[in-house]
Amino acid sequence: MFRPDLFSDVSDAETESSIASRAEILRDCVESNLLKATAGQKLLPAIKVLTDWLRLNGELVMTCVESLSALWSRMASLLNKFPSSEQIMAAVPLPRWTTWRSVLDETLDENWVQTRGLPEDVSLLGFTPLTVIHSRLDRKWSRLTRDCQYLEAAVRVQCLRSFGMKLACIQELSSFVWDQNTQQFLGPQQMAEREKLMPADKRHTPSPAGNHDRRARVMKVMAQQLLQSEVAELENTLNTAPSDGTVYLVPDAMALCSQLHLVRRLLTSEKLVIVIPIQVISALDELKKYDSGAREATKFLEQEFKKGNRWIRAQKDNETLDGGRRRGRYEDVALWRFNQIINCCRFLVSQTGNGLVTLLTGTTSYESPKRGQRKGMGSGGTQATPEAVELARSCGVNVESLRAFCARFSKQSKSVT
Repeated sequence: MFRPDLFSDVSDAETESSIASRAEILRDCVESNLLKATAGQKLLPAIKVLTDWLRLNGELVMTCVESLSALWSRMASLLNKFPSSEQIMAAVPLPRWTTWRSVLDETLDENWVQTRGLPEDVSLLGFTPLTVIHSRLDRKWSRLTRDCQYLEAAVRVQCLRSFGMKLACIQELSSFVWDQNTQQFLGPQQMAEREKLMPADKRHTPSPAGNHDRRARVMKVMAQQLLQSEVAELENTLNTAPSDGTVYLVPDAMALCSQLHLVRRLLTSEKLVIVIPIQVISALDELKKYDSGAREATKFLEQEFKKGNRWIRAQKDNETLDGGRRRGRYEDVALWRFNQIINCCRFLVSQTGNGLVTLLTGTTSYESPKRGQRKGMGSGGTQATPEAVELARSCGVNVESLRAFCARFSKQSKSVT
């Protein structure tokens, strides 16, 4: 039974305090309703990380802008569901308005830069592809307020909407725009719905795109990104690498035929990536007819390629700066093959940097083939000359004999351990 006398000692001041407390709770509920759905979505942090990566790799976005129409439509639909900064600020209680204003009172456009770290950013600290973004983040800003969950959701919304505005500024991406008048993002689906309301003679008919050329650009960009990521990962793990910072090793045919045991030793160290040029494989295929070392090297490469060893791979067709030049009719095949190896090294240097690629030769002396030289390793395999070696070094390629490199590598590995 309810007994009023039990509450007769409650003062008017306490009653007014309880009413004010309930009013504050109601204001908190209004604020929570705007960001509750956003803060409760567990997939939004993953989407935010993906957009961060795409923001840093704009070339990849530009190569496949027209082939991802469904993605752009869903992106526009998602971004349009987020509350704007003005809507959030309108619901913020006055006592905490200053804190929220410091977060949301920023010009949000394609040039907006994230400076406040989110939980997903902290979890991925040290992830090389996102180092540029993580290096400028304040990781402790949200610990100073009780609204950290909602503030983090608001910053996440800012990141996603800014990425949408950046997409809308890409000229190649004509199917994703930011409508300043309606403050809405428009993807292919939204544009199609809008065009249905327009007269037929004013509708836009897109011209067919060159799918083959677009696919080639995508593959080229993806190959470059894979190569750069591979180099960055290796640079972080090469604690026992030589002092010159070598990342890629490119052996010639003579090195594989005569010193395969040293190549195996470098491979088992799992510190350097060995790239086998196409012309070296061709030379081994020719030499294996009468050279046991070439046969053993060919068998070794076949086994490693079949296993998918990440530390040794064959040269890709596009990894050359030669431009597809064929060998001249009277050009020595061994010299031409060695020049093709240098072109492969030059390509790797252009993607990584000077001093990160070492060409390993099977000999310490570089002499031009003598007239009347009988068919053997020099004429049928690869032949290094002083002119070719000097050209490689001038292009940032280290040239060293396999034996000397292994001796130095082993010495430095022991000093580190």
